[in-house]
Amino acid sequence: MPSSPLRTLRRLVAALVFLTALWAFVDFRDILPPRWLAGITSIQFFPTLLRALAGLGLLGLLVWVTITLLAGRIYCSAICPLGILQDLVWRVRRWIAPLRLKFAAGHPVIRYGALVVTVGAALAGVWLIPSLLDPYSIFGRIAAGIFRPAAIALNNLLVPVAGAMGWHGLFRVPQPPLLTASTGFALFMLAGLVVMAALRGRLFATPFARWEGFSDCFPAGRCSNCG
Repeated sequence: MPSSPLRTLRRLVAALVFLTALWAFVDFRDILPPRWLAGITSIQFFPTLLRALAGLGLLGLLVWVTITLLAGRIYCSAICPLGILQDLVWRVRRWIAPLRLKFAAGHPVIRYGALVVTVGAALAGVWLIPSLLDPYSIFGRIAAGIFRPAAIALNNLLVPVAGAMGWHGLFRVPQPPLLTASTGFALFMLAGLVVMAALRGRLFATPFARWEGFSDCFPAGRCSNCG
């Protein structure tokens, strides 16, 4: 089935956001300007929500509410790096062994209860809970704790190979410890995320992204009334 122009656009935006966010967290040579990471962070839902709660502006939050009401769950599929990562895992899983998801009723009490606890903890100044549940923070922890050290190790392995070929654009970078508590925690989160995404698709999502847009966005007979 050929992709619609909107689906193609969404995939292009998702690829741009994901690669930019990944590069910003992995960039051990500081090639990417800091404003790129600031720009990616500024469009994420939870940082936008915290700015609104702190009285630093409601415009960003209102924009996301409007977009979601009009376009449905576009945030997790095109803007949130963790949601995009889950989609990639699910696509690889489906490519290896085709599996069709069955409809499962949602759990709004758990979903919105987690949102209330997270926002309440942020307002109370207890940042541990938001940092553990915020999808963007989880992605950043995984990228900085796993992908960045792996990229540095690969770079250092390729330095002598590049030198032997007469190319000296690579240079050794101090290797951070590979086995740390933060790395172990990031590995635990990544393993859990991969298992959930492989079995149930984009299961971990913000409550905000669960709102549905207009029903006309779905072909007749395709909507499962999951909201």
